[in-house]
This record gives sequence, structure tokens and C-alpha cells, in this order.
Amino acid sequence: MNGPECQNALSTKKGRAAAIGKSMQEFEETFANTTFQAGLDIMEKTIAQAESEGKIAVIKEHTCFILDSNTLNSHVDCRREAKPRPVIIDHQFDIRTYEDKEKSVQYKELPLRNPTLLPDRMIATLQPVIIIRHPFYTFPSALRASSSYGANVLDPDFAIIATFRWQRLVFDFYQEYCERERKLSSGRGNWPIVIDGDKLISDTKGQMTRFCEIVGLKESDIQYSWDPHYVKRNAVWDAFTKVAEESTGVIKTSDTIQPPDITEARKIWETGPEAQWSEEKRALRIQSSHMSKEEADKKSYQAGLDEMEELLAKANEEGKICTIKEHTVHLFESKFVNANISSSRHEVPRPVIVDRKLDVTNSGEADVPLPVPNPTLLPDRLLASMSPIIIIRHPIFTYTSYIRAASVFGGTGIDSEFPLMATYRWQRIIYDFYREYYDKTDLEGRKHWPIVIDGDKLVEDTKGQMEKFCALTGIDETQIQYSWNASNESIEGVYRAFVGTIKESTGVIKTPKSSKALNVEEYVEKWTEEFDETVAQRLKEAVEASIEDYEYLFKARFVRFIAFGNHGQPLPFVMPKIRTTRTKQPPEGYEEIESILDDYARKMRDAENESHEGKRKSESLWPIMQISHARSRYVYELYYKREAISKPLYDWLLKEGFADANLIAKWKKPGYEKLCCLRCIQTKDMNYQGSTCICRVPKAQVRSGTIVNCVHCGCRGCSSDS
Repeated sequence: MNGPECQNALSTKKGRAAAIGKSMQEFEETFANTTFQAGLDIMEKTIAQAESEGKIAVIKEHTCFILDSNTLNSHVDCRREAKPRPVIIDHQFDIRTYEDKEKSVQYKELPLRNPTLLPDRMIATLQPVIIIRHPFYTFPSALRASSSYGANVLDPDFAIIATFRWQRLVFDFYQEYCERERKLSSGRGNWPIVIDGDKLISDTKGQMTRFCEIVGLKESDIQYSWDPHYVKRNAVWDAFTKVAEESTGVIKTSDTIQPPDITEARKIWETGPEAQWSEEKRALRIQSSHMSKEEADKKSYQAGLDEMEELLAKANEEGKICTIKEHTVHLFESKFVNANISSSRHEVPRPVIVDRKLDVTNSGEADVPLPVPNPTLLPDRLLASMSPIIIIRHPIFTYTSYIRAASVFGGTGIDSEFPLMATYRWQRIIYDFYREYYDKTDLEGRKHWPIVIDGDKLVEDTKGQMEKFCALTGIDETQIQYSWNASNESIEGVYRAFVGTIKESTGVIKTPKSSKALNVEEYVEKWTEEFDETVAQRLKEAVEASIEDYEYLFKARFVRFIAFGNHGQPLPFVMPKIRTTRTKQPPEGYEEIESILDDYARKMRDAENESHEGKRKSESLWPIMQISHARSRYVYELYYKREAISKPLYDWLLKEGFADANLIAKWKKPGYEKLCCLRCIQTKDMNYQGSTCICRVPKAQVRSGTIVNCVHCGCRGCSSDS
């Protein structure tokens, strides 16, 4: 008692469930009654009702849904789980008269094999109509709709959709069957009917007139226009039916009915961000970048994704953290971008991108559908595994900088692409997506993500900001470079306009500019003098239009985070890294201590989220420090005291941030066996030069009545004789 959905791969089911906002259990329950048996019963009752009203029943179905699993699997080259043939009983709800009964007996056994799941007597009485259209149009259309639940061309179910084999199976069956019928003078000379979908669009009335003549329908009953009847259901339903339900008639397209050039089609499917630009802007970009058109055409989203995944795999193999920088707007498809700007702009189809999972090192790693819609072109599982960092700066500075650089394309830089660059809408969309994602998943207690960095603060206090950043991300701050040698690389054109200053720099360039108390009117005068009045006015409008999004992100900048100590100094403890699909499997033995480490993670989240009301600024951090200390001590004793874990697992735990390697190194030295935290022995942080924290003073030397409480972590004594 199963239906077509049961034949779908598990990844397809999970994707569809997530897209319509249901759990897998809810999804299975929804389709529990959508069985082949129920479908046949409804079909027979529909036919009976139509005939009782003197009508002809027209039933539309995807051909693959009337075939069983083994038939499908035997005709496609993909790995797909075979399902038993469903048990279907013909209740004959459509048989109303004695004549119908006699006819059903006549067709009880067909003279050739029935390739479908329908009863023989029913398949013999149906009049098949097959509508086809060139696969150039149908397959990309199916892929775009299927992407609503995360499908791509590598999914097993795509092979079932992207073929005309099922239509041909049905056609061949009926052609042979009708040929036998013709020999018995039973008519059916025009069956099975095959209609060209392109012809049906270009000459709707002519095609329908001919169709009615063959079938026996009254052409006067055919509707060529109608009222829209769209009702919002869910993302999957909308992807497949919204256009049809919102229409008021046949939608005429400019697509030719001639077989298209597949080579030219690939240029549309394999596009990059530049393909969203106007032809004029793209030509200027190619010309100014000294690339050939062929080189530019190779810069596709697919090539970019492959390169990114290969880079992630390489970084993971070398034990590094991969940092990827990209303009946020380039993560979205053309249609989405145009829906979020007010100006009219060139639009291209959504590019076809296949996640080849070149970064996945763990075999059998399954995709996990997102609990919120993915607004980008990146695969769900890749977007979920990233740690987002958004750098902002006041639009007065960023938009002016863009105009200067964009002048390399020719003109003033104020063109159809300017609204894309002169906005913080894209950064806000990404921020809101991740914030909702983390709220629903509570990944590692990431309440402070996404990280938003104020560009002005980064320039003004580079080291302080980077210390905070490294503490939050788990990057070793000693590996950060604050100065470097200028590049000797010769760069020209677009590249020089946008990165020339960086290439020629030897460190962070300090500027007197600040985003505090800015007056846009004052800058309008400067812009008018530097550019012209039109450009100045457009810059002013852009700044004023995007200031709300900018201030929204500015409030989320990480200067507010509590994960840092007094005076903005990073706390001397480490946090476990986020595990992703690219993270290598832990060494043997990890599963035995995983539950205990999970308990520490839960306690850490609770400590971060508890109220700080009534506490001193430093005191609010003590529980976090103490849990970090306890976790490090647990790992230390597992290896050095109890010898309960292997050296590879111990090294892995340090590398992944489950314990503080620097603190453990101190514990191994005489006199530091009980050291609470590294800040306690930093003499430069003490009130008196050369002294240490009071918690390091042996109890015997502490005067009676003295309160021993480390200001950094709350320790009440950690000297060796305490």
C-alpha cells in the first residue's frame, strides 16, 4: 500500500519534508494515504462521475508514476533503491452498466504485456495523449523546480525525471496495441496522440481544434483564458504549479520550436555572476580585465563551487582553517537579486550548479536539509557548515570607493549595476538567514554568530579586533600578520582598480576617516566637486536608502560580545571548533568520551546564557572560565594520569579546542600543577610590576581574613601547596 513518493530516494524525501516545513515523521504521515490503491480508486470514481454527467474525464499524470520501481530502475543508469511491486486491487468503481461490465471482461487479458501498474481492462480503454517538449527546456525547468527541496543533477531521482523513456514505453505499448485493434476494425487510427508542446503554445487554437476532432470533444467547451486561482501552499508546490495557477491564459514564450544549440545553452546554464550583468557592462569588464571572452565564459558558478570545495578539502587535510572572501550579492541568483532592488535590470535563468562534494572527506556523509529556506546558490549542507563573517563600513565611504573603482569600466560608475553594489540588503539577508538558522539549531551555542565586524574599528584598532576575532573563531592569533611585503606583481585594469591599493600596501593603512557623526550633506558637496551633481545626488540617495540596513548590522557588530575579558582582551580559554562535513573523523576512542564532552558543551551554553544582573563585569565570566578549566583538566587527566586515551586522540582534542594546550603545558611544570588560568601569571596585567594574582599565593602566606578570589576566573587558590 504505497504510492509514487515511496520510490523517491531518502535524500529527496528529506529535502521535500524540509521544504514544506515538516519533520520526516510528519512527511511520511502526510503521504501515508497517498497510495497507488487510493490513486486508482479516485481515478475510477472520477471516470464514473464524468460519464454520469455526460462528460469525458481527462486525467493528467507524470508517466513515471504509473510504472513500478523495478521497471524504472531497469531503464536508468543510477543507484536507486528497488521497492516491491505494490498490491493494487481493481474495485471497478467506474463500471456502471452491464455494457461496461461486458467490456471489462473483453479486456481482462491483453494480447501483450502491460508495462504499467494500471489494470489491463483500464489501460485498454484509456485514450493516451502524450505531450512532449524539447529536453533543452523540460529538463532545466524540472531541475529549477526540484531545487526547491535541494535536488540536483546528481540525485538518483533526477535520472527518473530527465528522460523521455517512460513516454516512449507507453507510446510503444499503445502503438502496438492500437495496431492490433485496427486490424480488428475497431478504429483508433490516430492513436496514441503525441502533441508538440512548443506547437501547442505557438498555435494553441489550431492544435486544440485538431485535438477535439480526434477525441470527440466540443471545441466550444475549450477555455483559452481563465481567472488566476493561486493559493499559497508550500515551497515545493509553488515551485511546480505557481506559474500555472497565477496565469490567465497560455503563456506565450520567445523560445523557438527549432532544436536549440546545446553548446550555446551550456553558456546559459554554466554562468557566473558576470552573466547577470548587461551585455555592455560585461563586455567592458572583459575588456578592462584583459581576459579573452573564452576565459571569461569559463568563470562559472560551477567552476567557482568546485574550486571552493577543493580549497576546503586541501585546508582540512593540512589542518588549517579556510577563509573565503566573496561579495555577498554574487551568492544570489538573478531573479532573487532583481526582486530586492527597485530598478529594472537584465535577468538570466538560475544557473545549474551540481554539488560534487569535493570537500567531503567522510564517506557516507548525508545531506541535512536546512530548517529555513536557503536564499543563496550554495548547496544547503555547505551553507550550513560555514562560519559567516560580515565586514561593514559606513555607506558614505564604501559607495564612494566603489564609484572610483568602477570608473575603470567607463562612464561614471552609476549604471544598472550600481543598485546591486550600493546596498547592505544582501549582507542583511545573509545575517538574518544565519541568525534564524542558529536560533533553530542552537549549533554549539552560537548565539554570537554571524560575526559582524565594523571596518572602521578594524582599521583603528586592528590588533584588538583580531584578538577578539581569533578567540571567537579558534584561530591562533600568533599566526596573524600585521605587516607584509608589498607585491611586485604587475596588475592593470579592473584588478588594479579594485585591489591595487592592497597589493601595494605593507600593512593596515590607517586613515583619519571615521563613521562617527557623519553628515551626508557635507559629502554631497565633495562628491559634486569630485564627480558631478548627478553622481553626487545618486550617491546621497543610495546612502539614505541603505542606512537602515547598515545600522541594523552595526548594532550586531561583535564589540558587544561578552566572550572577552576586561579592556577587550581575549579570554585565556579555547572553544571547540565547529564540526562540519569536512571535519575528519575523530581518532578511535572518541565515542567513549563524547557524551561527557557534550555535557561540558551544554554547561558552557547555560553559563553563557545565564543572567549577569547584579554581578561585576569580570565576575560574569567566572562560570565560563571554570567550565573551560574543568574540561581541560578532564582531557589532561585522561591522558597523563589515567592513560585512558591514545596520543592521536589527545593531540586531536587539543587541535580541535577541547582543551587548552598552553594551560596543560603549565600543569606539567613544578609549581603550576593547579594553575587556574594563564592570566593569573601574566605579571604585566597586575597592579604591581612583577607580582602575580592573589590566588597564586600559598595559603600559609595569606593573612587571616583575606578574601582569596582571582579577579579573572574566580579561583580561590591554585598554588601547589593550596
